[in-house]
Amino acid sequence: MPLKTVLAKKDKVADNPALAPLLEDDKLADRIAVAREKAQVQIEIVAPVSDSDFLHDIARARNLSQSVDQTALQNLAGKYDLMKDVLRDAPAPFGPLFVERVVWKTNQEVPEDSAEIPVKVLIHIMALMNTRVYKPGVKVANEVYTRSGLVVREFGEAEGEDSAFYDKLAKLLPEFIKLYDHIYLTLPETDPMFPWADGKPPTAAKRKKAVCTPLLSRTCISKVSGAFIWPVFSAFRLLLEETGDGLRFKTDPIRLFDEKKSELASTIETTFENQGRVTQQVGKAPDAWIRLESQIQMEMMIRDRLVARA
Repeated sequence: MPLKTVLAKKDKVADNPALAPLLEDDKLADRIAVAREKAQVQIEIVAPVSDSDFLHDIARARNLSQSVDQTALQNLAGKYDLMKDVLRDAPAPFGPLFVERVVWKTNQEVPEDSAEIPVKVLIHIMALMNTRVYKPGVKVANEVYTRSGLVVREFGEAEGEDSAFYDKLAKLLPEFIKLYDHIYLTLPETDPMFPWADGKPPTAAKRKKAVCTPLLSRTCISKVSGAFIWPVFSAFRLLLEETGDGLRFKTDPIRLFDEKKSELASTIETTFENQGRVTQQVGKAPDAWIRLESQIQMEMMIRDRLVARA
């Protein structure tokens, strides 16, 4: 279609009144001449790329002026292969369909009617349980919240013993996911009046409630901010112990959470008040993380003493 015909379309002129003068042949010819003289086209060639899917992602990202996410590079490097294998081979609710819900690379589509799970979430879950980096009683894991982007990059750059420990964590990923999902589901039930979703009071604009939990898609009563759930979840890394070439929980973390959930929820609420009712501060400040760890540690000490006396 000739350019003049396109410009002459009524909807175009109505939407852009400045186009009307260009319908004069002389002015249109002048503008086209200037455009041909000054217009530039940039062509980028990326080679070699052995993975055709990744090449497609690069082309799509460049055409849409989007950067290629670091997770796409990590996926190409095989950093997620063990995670995929573990989740694919694990019994229900995991398996191949669960793996397909995880967005492992830029612009990946998930099956219809499925809630997508960014791989970054799985990396954060493992980082929150990383007792090598965040040794209980020595280093608080609130860094995972304050440096969430860097944590993902550091996962991809991990080498040697750090990488080997992440492999151990990956093998427990199904258990981590079930614990995280259970805490997400249950925490709001301890106090339905507390603003778990965003920290805003009930009198504020209506908040959207989650239809389901983010990982296992179970119906729940409210969304839960990462600032509230991450400190609680991370406290259970105190239950991890090394067993030769792997890791395991000393006791059932879900059962322990159910026994301690009211106390743990109270700690979150108290910290929220002490931090000026600012949701993000609960995730950033170490107070809640330390108190929650202490509560889990004290419970384990009591159990150990009872076993010793028996």
